[in-house]
Amino acid sequence: NIKFAENTAPVLHQTIVKANSNEELFNLLKRAIGKNPTRVIITPRVDVAQNAYYWIGVRFGNKELDFKLAVNEEIKSYLRAYMVGTEIDSLPEVANFEPEQVEDVQEWLTNNMGFHKSGALKTEELLTMRDGVNYLHNKYTLMRGRIYYPSTKVDDVLSLVE
Repeated sequence: NIKFAENTAPVLHQTIVKANSNEELFNLLKRAIGKNPTRVIITPRVDVAQNAYYWIGVRFGNKELDFKLAVNEEIKSYLRAYMVGTEIDSLPEVANFEPEQVEDVQEWLTNNMGFHKSGALKTEELLTMRDGVNYLHNKYTLMRGRIYYPSTKVDDVLSLVE
């Protein structure tokens, strides 16, 4: 007689949010975290037009609002301050909502990784090997959320321990 464990984890309900402007999305984020400090999940990216953005997930229990927020130094500083635990009324002001233009995507991601890693409570590196190709995944856990970086190809796994 075989028994299977039931999955008791709550189902995550995600809602994709689109807006007319980046300022509207930022204000949505600001209202969400001001109403009730909550967890934010970030994935840094650069779009085809070379605009920097964060794919944002604002999580309230088992509900999550997801959206693409164009970022620049002001917005990145605001989000990092929030995620490391700065009090809501002490977060930096944001007046510029124009996206940062990125010439070298890998350099931009590397610089952001250092910025986020310095405030992380926990860092994780996961290496996956598929079809003879190695991919490194970086995840940083901060007080109020997590940051997931896109996978990067690693030619020599041993280079990670040198």
